[in-house]
Amino acid sequence: METETFWKALTEDEVLFEVKAAKSASLRELHELDHVQATKLMVGEVMNQLRELHGDTVTIPEPYVTYFKDWTDEPFGAGYHAWKAGYSVEKVMPYMRKPLHDEQIHICGEAYSDQQGWVEGAFCEAEKMLQEYFGLDRPYWLSPDYYLGW
Repeated sequence: METETFWKALTEDEVLFEVKAAKSASLRELHELDHVQATKLMVGEVMNQLRELHGDTVTIPEPYVTYFKDWTDEPFGAGYHAWKAGYSVEKVMPYMRKPLHDEQIHICGEAYSDQQGWVEGAFCEAEKMLQEYFGLDRPYWLSPDYYLGW
């Protein structure tokens, strides 16, 4: 018998999140990627968790597009991240938080952290991105001595 994870169950809904056109992508372009679009249930749950985490005083905008990939599906079976030899992790990590200077694109996650394979790496990268690019203060509950990485 196979046990289904919480998030996997949310992917089985047939109603996809409804994408919204953006300056950088038309609806036609976005709909070409419907095969990897997250479900409406999944996005709703993510937004609920973000609102619970940040409280009523923070306005969290709705996404205009979402994508999801479960790397445990065939033919992959799992996923793994490692830094390529010869790259300066200390230099690549800040670059990934905002790779294009004139675009509001931010990439953060455990794959681009110094804690690959751990959700804590994703949280640390997200926190650094929020402080550096959005001017948010370090949360009161996060010790000033807590190491977030480079």
